[in-house]
Amino acid sequence: MENDLRRALVYALHRGHVDFVELLIEFGTSLEKLTNGDLRQLYAITL
Repeated sequence: MENDLRRALVYALHRGHVDFVELLIEFGTSLEKLTNGDLRQLYAITL
């Protein structure tokens, strides 16, 4: 389940869904749990 929440967080960050990001963080998902692969994916999308 933790992996699903992390993937949902990456998806919400990618789409710019700030309210959903806040909700996921309230439910215990942490930005610290993002992997290097997640961060590379997010940075590649914004370039």
